[in-house]
Amino acid sequence: MALSKNKEIIEPEDVFIGNHKAAVTITFYMDYESLACLHANEVVRTVFEQNGDTIRLNIRYFPLTNKHQKAMKAGEPAVAGSLEGKIWEQHNILFDHRKNL
Repeated sequence: MALSKNKEIIEPEDVFIGNHKAAVTITFYMDYESLACLHANEVVRTVFEQNGDTIRLNIRYFPLTNKHQKAMKAGEPAVAGSLEGKIWEQHNILFDHRKNL
């Protein structure tokens, strides 16, 4: 875990969803308690659903711990889900329950 201007960054193994040979990679930095990230997730999910065979998505966790005290812990099951091949499912569950993490 690294610290950048008072923000902790969870450094999981590279978490990619989609075509690993795609020419286009979207990197999505998120905080599971953030309302803005929730809205961005809807856009990213739509883009991925429409273009999943031609892009890959790199999910990175960047919890704003000074505002969202539960966001750091919320990233841990997402990282675990990625190691089990269930990152997309875990990712959506966390966003769906972001008010009750």
